Amino acid sequence: MAVESTIHICRDCLFTKQLLHTNAAVAHVCYNPHFTHHNILEWLSSCARELSLKSLGEFVYLLWGVWKERNCCIWDDKASSVSDVLLKTVSRLQDFRVHNMKLGRIGPREVRVARWFAPPIGWFKVIVDGSYNHVTTKGSGGFIVRDWQGSMLADGGKPLHGIISPEHAEVEACKQAVEFVLEQSFLPAIIETDSILVQQQLVSKNGPNTSVLGRIYDDLGVLLAADPNMQVVHTNRTANKVAHLVAASCT
Repeated sequence: MAVESTIHICRDCLFTKQLLHTNAAVAHVCYNPHFTHHNILEWLSSCARELSLKSLGEFVYLLWGVWKERNCCIWDDKASSVSDVLLKTVSRLQDFRVHNMKLGRIGPREVRVARWFAPPIGWFKVIVDGSYNHVTTKGSGGFIVRDWQGSMLADGGKPLHGIISPEHAEVEACKQAVEFVLEQSFLPAIIETDSILVQQQLVSKNGPNTSVLGRIYDDLGVLLAADPNMQVVHTNRTANKVAHLVAASCT
């Protein structure tokens, strides 16, 4: 809506402001009223000096997300929301950090970080996570869908009400993810959860579930049985961070 310049697209555009303000540390520095620079390099240099290394990386990836969105608008006539660009950016940054992490050592033992692995060719992987706050008793669920090449195809999440435990939040998140998979035909699919309890409950075949959450487990079991091309597996929490961020953002 304005005359495009580098400083405009990187700082002054309303879309860019909304995206950068999703990160409080980045927004505090980049929109510091004492930074009156009209030159892009001076502004970027000031931001780089004030931001921590972690926040600087997030800042650069957010600007990259703006640039990719700008190109999609101009060349492909496609527009995304701020939240969509944020999720894609967070996903790219997480992938970068996982693939470039330097393993440290604690004493004689090596620290190992679980990696996300792509599904077999032709399959989709749906990474699920539930979030629960025991103080407010509020919860949320989130999921992302990736293909066998690792590309993120879709995501979703929503607040959850009447939640009684982390297990409750996780199984509700699994339910909304499976419903989405069936509606959108992302099949065959591997549903990945970091809750070993939820995964074991869903793969057991011992008749009706008599636990407190049994009705939800039984309903989800019916959905899973609706298509033989779905399976539920357990993954380590460190390989599930993007879905966790999606869930946390919906609380």
